[in-house]
Formats: sequence, structure tokens, C-alpha cells
Amino acid sequence: MKHFFFQKVTISILILFTYAQLTISVTFPYDEIYLSAATKAANWLISMAREERTCDGLSWPESNSNSYRIPGLCTGAAGIGLFFLKLYESTGNVLYLEKAKLAANYIYHEHKYVNMHGPDWFFGAASGGDYFLALYRVTQEEDYLNKAKYFAYWLYNSKYVEGDGYYWKHYPDFPKIYTGIAHGAAGIGMFFLSLYEHSQDSTYLQYAEKAFNWMSNYTVRFDDTAIGWKRLTTDNFAYHLWCGGSTGIIFFFEKLYKITGKEIYKDYLKQTANGLVKYAVQTSHGSAWHYTSHSTSGFPIVYCHGTSSTVHALYVANSILHDSKYLDCARSGAEWLINQKQYVYQNAYYWTYFDNSDWVETGLLTGVASIGYSFTKYYEYDPNSKYIDMAQGAANWLLSIANSPLDDQMRWINFTSATSSMDEKAYYTGWYHGAAGIGIFLLELHAVLDTTESYIPITDTFVTLKNYPNPFHTYTSIEFNLPYDSPVILEIYDVLGKRIKTLVKNQICSKGINTVTWTADDCSHTPVTSGIYVIRLHANGRTVSQKTVLIK
Repeated sequence: MKHFFFQKVTISILILFTYAQLTISVTFPYDEIYLSAATKAANWLISMAREERTCDGLSWPESNSNSYRIPGLCTGAAGIGLFFLKLYESTGNVLYLEKAKLAANYIYHEHKYVNMHGPDWFFGAASGGDYFLALYRVTQEEDYLNKAKYFAYWLYNSKYVEGDGYYWKHYPDFPKIYTGIAHGAAGIGMFFLSLYEHSQDSTYLQYAEKAFNWMSNYTVRFDDTAIGWKRLTTDNFAYHLWCGGSTGIIFFFEKLYKITGKEIYKDYLKQTANGLVKYAVQTSHGSAWHYTSHSTSGFPIVYCHGTSSTVHALYVANSILHDSKYLDCARSGAEWLINQKQYVYQNAYYWTYFDNSDWVETGLLTGVASIGYSFTKYYEYDPNSKYIDMAQGAANWLLSIANSPLDDQMRWINFTSATSSMDEKAYYTGWYHGAAGIGIFLLELHAVLDTTESYIPITDTFVTLKNYPNPFHTYTSIEFNLPYDSPVILEIYDVLGKRIKTLVKNQICSKGINTVTWTADDCSHTPVTSGIYVIRLHANGRTVSQKTVLIK
């Protein structure tokens, strides 16, 4: 008995000595909750991928309940591939690059040999070309640049000529001709500009300028200094927002001016920004915008067609024009958005689709992720800690409602409203309103927080974590104190960074002291061996770790 007791004490001392040595040096994968969530979204998307054997590629169904597969950016393989590319750049994990390349195989084959799906940037040729430019930028593989040129060749040969300009139709007898980013000449022009930047072939710059020449026939003049843009050539009013109007077109002029230095593009940017300032509606909480110059009720909020993207465009205008009226208007719009947030608890917020509705979506273009993404963009131009608070609040809400088919997966329902006359609720895969787009937002937020050393968290009150007894023999009580209700992930890791068990997974825990017991077992309830373990708590967008020693 004495000999056994001596051995046990000796082992205990060695473990405690090792614990002291490891206090500073131990590191763990996915230290930030948002990067971890993005990788879980990727895991779900990998599980949803479909092999395309004719082209050695991957495609994805639109959702868990819709098997329809397309190559484009909006709801197809290009948008999902962009997420994998961004995740590869964030983590260096070549698995994600491989998925992006397999998506490219399918995209090229589908567009070239099956159906081009039109010319536009959301679904068609400009979408495919832009995706191959993104791959070329990351890999520098010449084949991807050549494939982007194929899409440019197709677009040139499918153009229509009007005066000194080019425009595109979705198909020959399609009655609607668009001007803007999503479906029109502006988005196609943006692709040509990107191709010019990568290839330095001035032919592509000329094509982009031809798109501008045609677009310039479809402005709506408000006064001598301000214009708006028609969404369709047949409109008699201006559309203010990103997908089809003035807000999105500002980004086209920004790129044209930066590449060419021509004053005409700077002047058009200025007149377009003046039009947005002119039509800003002043409310008691800040500035907001209707859909069009004829609208008089309701303010859309989401990025695709709402105030959040217009604020972004005005920040861009200020960066080019250096006029405080654009900065003031952008800040006023951001303040209006802050006042539109809906509290779930102190550090988790959501936004409705309109200011006067209860409709809530989740995705990158028309949901809560779009608002969070917007605030990360504002912060790049105007580093106000409130903007990061809003972005984190959006992310925390998204994490609180995430669904996990498996422990290492995450996905999101497309909307959370109780009733709907629109599409059925489903877990979408894509960029527009699915896991890929939400993953892109989470990666944007991770990147901002990772590079913002002076960032001040939402609250000055700390999250605390401790456990007792420590060291322990059979079980330990883990106690954490939250300054307010918050979604929590509580996990156990070994010293090599391997996750042993998840004790709490995206559960809303109450303000104050919470206690969870760990009985020294793993996820399959198998007892673990003596050693040092790390308790890791994710809450309030922060990660707190506590080392503990198990002695058997």
C-alpha cells in the first residue's frame, strides 16, 4: 500500500510539473469561434457535394430539399467554391483548395458544354469568368486565366451593340434588359475590368468601357449634380439599391476610375453618390432609403436591395471624393441600421428584411449575415468599434440558431419567420442565402478581429471560467460566469489540441454563474487517461481556456 501511494504521489507531481511547463506553450486549432463555425459549415457542404463524373468535378444541390444544381455564383457551385477558396486562404488547409478546384471542373464543363445560363454576374458567363479569376489569383495557374478568357470570348460574341456601347440579354427574345451589377452591363463590365487587371490585355478594358457607354443612356437626372440609374431600360424612375441600381453601379465606377484615372468615371460616381444623398430619408434614428425614387413607404434593410449596401457605397464614394457629406450620410445610415437591430440577448442581434416587417432571413445577401458583413465593410473605412459589435452580434445570433446534423457540421435555415407564402424553409448551400455565404461572412469577421489589435469587445465585463476540484480524480465542476445571456460552446481538449468532448454546444446560457460537470470521459463516454486537459469556453465572441489535471 505504501509503495502504491508513493507511485501515485510521484505521478501526481510529474503531471503537475508538466502542467506548469505547458501553461504558456500549448496552442489549439481554431482559436476563434467564428473560424471554427466556418469550418463546420464547410464540413456540411462537403457532405452535400455531388460527384460529377463526366468532368471530375463537384456540384451542390440548392438545398437539403431541392436537388437542382447549377454552376453560377448566386445559388450554385461558383458561390460555394468562393467560400472554399476563402477558407483555404484563412487556414492554409489544401483540402479546401481541392474542393474549389473540383467545383471549377464542374463550372467549366456545365457552362461550356451544357448551358451557359446567360451572360450575367449572378448566374451566367460573368459569374463563371470571375470564379476562374479568383482561382487564378490564389493559385497563379495559367489554365484558370485562360478559362476566364473563354467566358470573356463568349460574352463578346453574345453582346448587342447600341451606338458606341455594348449590352447583353439573357436570351434573344427576353423582354427585360438590365443595367446593374447582378444581371446587367455593370456586373459584366466588372468582370472585364478584373480580367484586364490580371491579363493586362487592353481589349478587356475596352469592353468594360463599352458597357459604360451603353449604360450612360439610362440615367435619371434629379438635378444638375445628381443622377440615379434605371434598373431596366424601360423604367421611368431610378432604382437606388445594390443589385440593380445606383448603389451597385458606384462600385463599377470606383473600379473604372482606379484603373483608368479618367475623370469622367469619377464624375459619374460623384453624381450617382449625390443622387443617393438626395434621396436619403431622414428619420429620428438616421438615414434610410426606399427601393426607388418613386417609393414612399418602407425601408428595406438587407444588402442585396437595402440600406446596408447603400451605406457601404457611400463609404466608397467618400474614399474617392473626400467630401464629408458622403461620410456623414454613410454614418447616418449606419446609425439607422444599429437602431433597427432586434435583441435576442445583449450580445446577439438580428435584423428584419424591412423596417416594418417581421420577416427574418439568415443569408449573406438578404439576411442577418448580410448586415453583419456590411458592418465589417464599414469598419474598413471608418474603424468605429460599434460596427464590430454589430457584426459580432449578427454572428452570435447566427451561431445560436445553427443546426448541426453532426458535431462537426453547421448549417442554417433560410428564414426563421413562423409563416411564409414564399419557398418552404430549407437548409441552403449557396452564396446568396446558404451556408457558403454565411461562412464567408464569418471568415470576414474572423479576419477583421484577427487584425484589429486595439479592438474593444462589446462589453467591458469579463467572461470567467474555473473548475473545481483541480486536480481531480473522477469528476470536476466547471463554472463560468456570463455578463449576460449568451450562446455557449464548452469543450474539452487534450494538450495536442484534439477535442475530447463537447459539453455544451451552441446552447443559450443565462447571465451569471453556470455550472457543468465533466466526468472524465470522451464523446463516446469512454473514460480518459490521467493527464492535462484544457477546458475551452466560447461565449460573447471570445474564447477563454482553463487547464485542468486528471489524476487516477
